[in-house]
Amino acid sequence: MFKCKDILFIILFIYFFVSKAYAIEYKVKFNDTNFNNIKDFVNGIQNITVQSNITFIGNTNGTIFDFGKVPRGRLIFSYPSRGYTVKIENIIFENYSSTGLYDVEMMIINVYSDNYYFILNNCTFQNNYYRVIRIDTAINKWTHTHPSVIINNCNFYNNIEGVLKEIRYVINYSEDLYKTLYIQINNSTFINNKGLFVLQYGRLEINNCYFNEVEKNSMDNHEVVFIGNFNSHDDVFINNSKFEDIKIESLYPLINGENLNLRVENTSFLNCKSATGYLFHLKNKESLYKDQTIYFKNNTFQDSISIFHGDYNKIIIEDSIFKDTIYKNSLPAISDSKGSRFIISNTQFFNLSLSSSLFKEDSFYSLNKIKLTDITTNYIAVFQFFQNNVNIENMEVENIQCVGDTDRTSFLLYDSGEDKKTININNVSIKNSISNGPFIKIKGDISEINMNNVNIKSVRSYGSIIKDLSTKSIISISNSNFNENRNLNKLECGSIHFSNNLLLSIENSEFSNNHCQSNGGAICIDEIVSMDLNLISNIFSDNKSLNGGALYLKDSNNTISNNLSNIQIKNNIFRNNVVENFGGAIYSEYSNLYLAKTENNSIIYNSAGIIGGGIYSPFSINKNLFDINSFEIGNNTISGYINDYASKPSYITLNKKLDIKNKELRPGDYLPLIFTLYDEFDQLYNDIIKYYSMLSLNLDLVEINSQGINILACDKYQIKMYKNGILSCEIPVCKDTCPISSTAICRPYINEFVNNKENNICECLSGWEGEYCEKKKLVNFG
Repeated sequence: MFKCKDILFIILFIYFFVSKAYAIEYKVKFNDTNFNNIKDFVNGIQNITVQSNITFIGNTNGTIFDFGKVPRGRLIFSYPSRGYTVKIENIIFENYSSTGLYDVEMMIINVYSDNYYFILNNCTFQNNYYRVIRIDTAINKWTHTHPSVIINNCNFYNNIEGVLKEIRYVINYSEDLYKTLYIQINNSTFINNKGLFVLQYGRLEINNCYFNEVEKNSMDNHEVVFIGNFNSHDDVFINNSKFEDIKIESLYPLINGENLNLRVENTSFLNCKSATGYLFHLKNKESLYKDQTIYFKNNTFQDSISIFHGDYNKIIIEDSIFKDTIYKNSLPAISDSKGSRFIISNTQFFNLSLSSSLFKEDSFYSLNKIKLTDITTNYIAVFQFFQNNVNIENMEVENIQCVGDTDRTSFLLYDSGEDKKTININNVSIKNSISNGPFIKIKGDISEINMNNVNIKSVRSYGSIIKDLSTKSIISISNSNFNENRNLNKLECGSIHFSNNLLLSIENSEFSNNHCQSNGGAICIDEIVSMDLNLISNIFSDNKSLNGGALYLKDSNNTISNNLSNIQIKNNIFRNNVVENFGGAIYSEYSNLYLAKTENNSIIYNSAGIIGGGIYSPFSINKNLFDINSFEIGNNTISGYINDYASKPSYITLNKKLDIKNKELRPGDYLPLIFTLYDEFDQLYNDIIKYYSMLSLNLDLVEINSQGINILACDKYQIKMYKNGILSCEIPVCKDTCPISSTAICRPYINEFVNNKENNICECLSGWEGEYCEKKKLVNFG
């Protein structure tokens, strides 16, 4: 039975909406907590022409409109006039169903101008089986900048076919068209809803809302989970909101947009996942809207999947945090977008485990005030850049672990491609990190690398800390420090490694306590084809390697030898560098180093294990070394002995004054000779560790009689033998059974050319007899 107050509502309702009363404002109040008996209302389609302000007010605790899961009742609001407001407050709408019918939303708003207002306050929409709101519009011109549809303090629970959809029946496209349909949602909660918002040239603003458990709906053809727009241009702003425990099982992202201006601020995403592997698919159709921007500020992503998918976007990320996530799929952690422009500032990445890089390689990146801490990857790089200019400013990097395949993993991999590209790295600190390959790896046809105020400390890599493989490189390193780094690969040259065609400038920098298992404790420059070098005002101290404690230089097989190389080495200090073998400070096999203009350099207190405590060049020092007289060189040692510079042994002299007691020699006897070994610096070669102890000489002995030595002929117990035309006297050899050490001697069978133990004669000494001279010969004195 209807209650009295129910009958009163129906009378008021019929009077107002059928007669289209023209009063200034009507307030229809439902005082019952549960308003189940309004059958005449919910069973029919209520076409409401809005020609004045209307307010529906339920009970303070929420009056329930229960549609009973059967297709009945809709509210259609048409605004033929401008400036009026429909307001609905304190009502719970539940169990609305369309029974499979399409486009029969619970509420439909028809508008022809943006000068209208539809407001929901403190309402709840729960357990509904079709979309809640649809806005049908033919608006083409915007007249104000504030929202026309406002949802405040509302709850949306278990609505399985969506919350809101926009439809435009007439579209006269302009870039401002989206401004004509402005929707604002404030302080609302969305839990376990599907296909929430479908936009078409509109503006959606979400403030201080909570979202949990979203999924794609079943009836729409649109690929919408949370927000979607198609063949459109829309503006979405999400602020001070929270997305939590979202696990999208269908193959659709959280936001699926075309030409979508997306702005997200002060919002957190916690445990947000999708079967697609990414949260936002953002497509930019440049022919439709060229100024699309995705802007993220002061957001936190925690334990969530990859963020951005879609190409040719402009993406700005500021003041945000990406943390506490294990990425299990092969997509980059932040974006797999190509051809896009990323501008990222004041953002932190920490406690991440990557299966790929942070970003896809082929977009433009500008990184400023970035902090990366406690990141592990088994991929080829954390940052991977390809065929684009890159700017990195004010970055802090600590405890990065690149644990991919040996020599195939890095922190930063930059490939300039076929054209000249530039990477700028300024004000960057890297420390306490490891890599199974070069920590920073650069390659491409023409790479320009500018590094200023870069500090790299305590990095251990199986390879160089910085390795440049580019065909041609233009490199500037200035005001930087490289300290306590380790290259653990015995086959990889240098803590920093350059090669091929180089325009290299290193200024005002310090390299100290770097260790390399191979050559070049601080810097290795090898496989040099051509090189211009400026080495100005640097300090190299306490570096260690196999050869070249501070600097190792070596030609390639294709080195261009000419006098056009511009090499400046000025105001450098090489101090306390140590090598196992050669060149405590500098090792050079670079054939154009003689062209260097040098000034005010010092090489002091360096040491080598073999030779060349300060400087070493194995050969051609007139080509491979600068003018050593222009350097301050001193107190460089090998095994505690002063040895400032050296080369390989170059020539030998013979002491012709022989000190021989026995002046008679036979061919084959030893003749003691004294030789002196010198290097290319005309220095006596001080081979303290006997490195050249097995040195062999082929000599022709001439004018030996001038030394008073008499060469005797072979005696009767010797055999004349000739080897390589040289006569010697050999002792005959007998069978092993001949006791030549005790009771027999071996006599030659023939005195020339043949020494055959089968034929030589075993002769018993006097007093012995028997087959093996084993019997004493007794004398019979009787």
